[in-house]
Amino acid sequence: MRSSDKFKTAPGGLSTGTRNLLVPPPEFPRATGKLTVLIAEDSPAQQEAALAILAELGCRGEAVANGAEALMALRKTDYDLVLMDCQMPEMDGYEATRQIRGGNAEVRNPAIPIIAVTANTSAEDREACFASGMTAFLAKPLQVAALAALLADWNMSPRRLSVFL
Repeated sequence: MRSSDKFKTAPGGLSTGTRNLLVPPPEFPRATGKLTVLIAEDSPAQQEAALAILAELGCRGEAVANGAEALMALRKTDYDLVLMDCQMPEMDGYEATRQIRGGNAEVRNPAIPIIAVTANTSAEDREACFASGMTAFLAKPLQVAALAALLADWNMSPRRLSVFL
């Protein structure tokens, strides 16, 4: 199989890799109320946009500026999922994800869903996301419908999500 054949990109920029990542493993959380999402993104404008999208979907969001800050936040707080930029200063999203998945980061949930959110959308970029341990891939700019579809497929849907589907 060619590298470019490994990934399918759904409408709105969602890529699921060779595995069916739209059907979560049993350890994924199920929404019981508002989802709490950690946004790891170095751009204040992108942070603000992601927080607005999450609020529109009925989710709570908290933002940090790099992978090192994401690790610190994941040690202290139980989040339902992470929106992870790949290119950030100090520690990029790939390294942060490897540390989370490796078990040495002492985060509260090493199996947390980590969604890559990046402007780099080539097959090689998507492959690097999945190789680092990220769960899914969304292209920037982040779209309400794409995130809503991903959350719905994972049964992590907040109440207001159906408006966007």
